Amino acid sequence: MSTRLARLMGEISSLLNDLPDVFSTPQWGGRAYKLPGPNGSLKKPKLLAFVVMTRDQDAVSVVFKLPKSLSDETPQRFGWIEPFNFGNWKNAGWINARITDGRQLRTLKRLLKECRALFPDQKTQSETHSGAASHMTSDSVASRIDRVVTKAIAEGWSPPDEMDGESFG
Repeated sequence: MSTRLARLMGEISSLLNDLPDVFSTPQWGGRAYKLPGPNGSLKKPKLLAFVVMTRDQDAVSVVFKLPKSLSDETPQRFGWIEPFNFGNWKNAGWINARITDGRQLRTLKRLLKECRALFPDQKTQSETHSGAASHMTSDSVASRIDRVVTKAIAEGWSPPDEMDGESFG
């Protein structure tokens, strides 16, 4: 992975982790950014965005949802964004952005805010009364982990393909 793409991946990760209530997990060979589900459930979270390096390692792919009217017009305005053609996700407003530079990243930032606005806050009773201090801590930890891993990848580190005999992928 090039240093430029590693930097873009880190910036995208920071953008997503800085959105309210977002947390991330490794999934499907990339990173899934999620929101708590109904009643603040972390066991049944909602997918906000999915980020992965493209197969050719020439761009960072970001799949996310927009309001239907915006998801229909956005690919027409930007050649680097296309409908996400997996099952019925296209019909639900999901799109795929192939990010290769900072100009695209600035547009992506605005679009991700639109995406986040689609999902109302799902606070639990205890969070409503006690505040979200513990969640803020986990967000900052996840954000820090993403920055450290992105820097390590840019410096040539890559995760092992196998660990303790178990395959990842």
